[in-house]
Amino acid sequence: MSVKLNLNYNVSAHRVLHDRKMRDMLPIMRDTGVETLWLFGYFYGRFESTLAEIEAANKYLVSEGFTVNRAISLPVGHPGNALDGDISSHTDLTIPDTWHYRVDGEGRNTYFCAAIDDVMIKDNAEAARQLRDIGMTKIFYDDDLRTSSTSRIIGGCFCEKCLKSFAEEFGTYYDRQTLHTLLRSESNEELTEAWTAHNCNAVVKLLKAVTHEGLTSGIMVAQGGKRRNGIDIPLIKKELPGTFFRVGEGNFRDEDFEREEGKSGLIRSLLTHKELIGDVSKTYSETTVFPARALSPENMVEKMRIEVKNGIKNIYLMSGVWLIDEPYWAAIKKAMPELIALSEQN
Repeated sequence: MSVKLNLNYNVSAHRVLHDRKMRDMLPIMRDTGVETLWLFGYFYGRFESTLAEIEAANKYLVSEGFTVNRAISLPVGHPGNALDGDISSHTDLTIPDTWHYRVDGEGRNTYFCAAIDDVMIKDNAEAARQLRDIGMTKIFYDDDLRTSSTSRIIGGCFCEKCLKSFAEEFGTYYDRQTLHTLLRSESNEELTEAWTAHNCNAVVKLLKAVTHEGLTSGIMVAQGGKRRNGIDIPLIKKELPGTFFRVGEGNFRDEDFEREEGKSGLIRSLLTHKELIGDVSKTYSETTVFPARALSPENMVEKMRIEVKNGIKNIYLMSGVWLIDEPYWAAIKKAMPELIALSEQN
C-alpha cells in the first residue's frame, strides 16, 4: 500500500478555542498542506487543557477539515525546559508530588523528568483512558519516555527504590555508585544486559498500560536512541504490534543543523530506526524548530527535504508550545510541490 506525504502538527486545545491568533493560523496551516493535527494531552502529570476543551477543540478542528482525534502526551515530563524555550516560561514543568524524579548515576535529580514507576504508570493510564473516552484514537508519547537524557549513556533511574526493584529481578543488590561504575566500564556484560532489559521492559510496561481498547499508542525515539536508552523497537513491536514511531534527529537550531555531523547524524539515525520499524505508514519524522525561530524556515524545509528523500512520508512538525508562524508556513507551502514529487519517488 502506497503512503502519501502527510504533514502533522500539534496544537493546544485551549489556544484553539480562546486564542484568535491560533484560529487565524488554522487556514494558513491547511493551505500549506497540514492535514493532521494532534492536540496537547497529558503533560508532566496534568492535562495541558481541560478535557472539555480538548473534546471541543477536537470537534471544531474536524469541522475545519483537519484529521484529528489524536493527542500528544509527555508521560514523564522532559529534562529542563523543552516546551517554551524561554527561561521565563509560564508553563508548569514540575511533576506531581506522588511521582519521583529520575536520579542519574551521579545521584542528581533529572529536572523535570520523572522515573517510570507504578504510580506514574497508573496516572498516565488513567489519563489515556479519559482521552480515549472523549474521542482520541491515537496518542503519541514524547521521547523522554526513554530512560536517559542522551543516547551516549546507559539509561535508568539510580534512586534507592529503583535499585531495590532491579535487585529483586537480578538477584544481587548494588548501591548507586557501584552500579554506575560497573555500567560505565561495561566490563560486566551480564549486569549491563540485565539493567538494559530492566529499563526497556519498564518502557514497554508503561506503553501496555496506556494502550486501552480502541486506542493506539506511538512512541517518539530520540536521535541515536537504542536499547541502552530504554528503547527496544523490536520488543515494542512484538509486545504492541500496532505501535507507531517517530524517528528523532535533533538539530533544532541552525548552528546544529548546519554542521556536517548535523545532517549526517540525522540521516544515520533516521535510516537505522526506519529499518527497525519496517513500516513507513507507522514512521514519523521529528521536524522541530526550538527554541522559537532557532531554525530558519529555509533549514526547516531542508530538513523536510532530507527526511522525504530518505523515505519518510509522515512529516511531524514540532515547536514546543510556541506556534510556528507565517514565514515558516510560506516556506513550506512553496516547497510542497517538490516535497510531494520527492515523496512519490521514494
